[in-house]
Amino acid sequence: MEAAPMVFPVRYVSEGAAIQTTSRGLSGEGIAVRSLVPPSVGARVSMALYLPGNSKPEVAVGVVAASTHDRPVPAGFWVQFTAIDVAARERIAALVVEKARKARELRDARGFQRFHTQFTVRFRTAREVVREHAQNISRGGMFIQTRTPPPLDEVITVQLELPDGGSSATTSGLVMHRVTEDEAEQQGIVPGIGVQFLDADDQFRDRIDRYVEQLRTPSA
Repeated sequence: MEAAPMVFPVRYVSEGAAIQTTSRGLSGEGIAVRSLVPPSVGARVSMALYLPGNSKPEVAVGVVAASTHDRPVPAGFWVQFTAIDVAARERIAALVVEKARKARELRDARGFQRFHTQFTVRFRTAREVVREHAQNISRGGMFIQTRTPPPLDEVITVQLELPDGGSSATTSGLVMHRVTEDEAEQQGIVPGIGVQFLDADDQFRDRIDRYVEQLRTPSA
């Protein structure tokens, strides 16, 4: 089940639930998906894979070959593809090779461009609720500026007050990167955390996609 580390949005339907989350790795034979409540081994999964560089998602069907509820980082499952278009499999295989090469060179497996922005974000840990601001965002996650970053690999709840006139958008998130105040001062950057979105619903995904598209193509 070797897969190239890769993060991009994934929508899956299994056991009566439709979930928007993110990948952890990808190969031509299957995909590793992050999920706090993964489907059981043997479950059938229908998937839409929002691969970087694709205007439309690749569609695949598979079976859960491995699943773990261990939190925070291992939580998720591996899907072995059982039905996928031949051309889609070839595109995936080519992407895996390219991303693996870039990851070795850059040590960065992020799949999507991040856009600078600023809006209010509230995040909740096991210890506190903090009101902060987003510094940048992508389809798969965001960077939140904060002087009190929670530990790596902690699962938090994030509430985004997107400037689109709608209500707050809420989902779970995994802390993938953190910059302390000392590190920020030494490096000349802002302190905070990089968060990967997990286990959202379709409405959250639609909101994020629309907002990112606005940042990508700002009006004149």
